[in-house]
Amino acid sequence: MADVYYDYSSEQGYIVMDRATLLKHLPDPAPSSVAVYLKPGVALEDGRKAVEAAKARAPHTLKIEVEVVDLDMLREAIDSGADAVLLDNMPLEMMREAVAISDDKVLLEASGGVNESTVAAIAETGVDLISVGALTHSAPALDISLEVRVG
Repeated sequence: MADVYYDYSSEQGYIVMDRATLLKHLPDPAPSSVAVYLKPGVALEDGRKAVEAAKARAPHTLKIEVEVVDLDMLREAIDSGADAVLLDNMPLEMMREAVAISDDKVLLEASGGVNESTVAAIAETGVDLISVGALTHSAPALDISLEVRVG
C-alpha cells in the first residue's frame, strides 16, 4: 500500500487533529496522509482555515487531502494549499472541468460510483488517481480455516 488514507469528519464538516491526538486513535503511528472532509454547505472560508491548520500542524512528510463535491470547493481546496483533492461522486463532465481547473496544481483522486463499468470513462477525464471501493466493499467472502496439529 503506497498511502494510508484516514478520513475524519465532524458536525462542523471538518476536523483537524494534532499529532498526539491523531496517534491516540490510529493504529498506524506514521500515516502518510490525513483527509480534511468538507461537508456540502460548509462555509468555504472555514474549509480553508481547516486545511491551513492541518498543514501548519502536520510534519512535512504528511499529505493533506480535501474531499469535495463541487467545483467551488475544489477551487477553495487548491487555494488553501491542499496536496490532493478527492472528487466525491462527481459526474464525468464535472471531473473534466476539475482537471482543467486544477492545472496540475494538486493531485486529483476520483471516488464514488467507481466500478468495472465506469472506471475507463473516469480514467479518460484525466484524474490522477481512481479509488475503486467495489474492490473492498463488494468483494465476496471466503470461508477458510486453519488446523494445527501438534505432535
